[in-house]
Amino acid sequence: MSIASPCIACCALNDDQVCVGCYRTIIEIANWTRLSPAERAEALRALPGRKAAMPAWGEQDTQPITGDLHRAAKAAYRQKNGGG
Repeated sequence: MSIASPCIACCALNDDQVCVGCYRTIIEIANWTRLSPAERAEALRALPGRKAAMPAWGEQDTQPITGDLHRAAKAAYRQKNGGG
């Protein structure tokens, strides 16, 4: 079963490396297509809690999701999961 990405194309990370648009971590964003259905479902279950804990737009510092951040998150996921 495929689980669609919750991306709303409003991509910026807060200081906790969580997107203020879709509430996924940079690791989840960069590796969404590599995550198993169970991992995707787990990430989706975490979104409401992250949203509730996040300050409103304009009340937190954000940074764009750059190619470098994306590549680093992919590498971190591969290393954590034994994918060299």
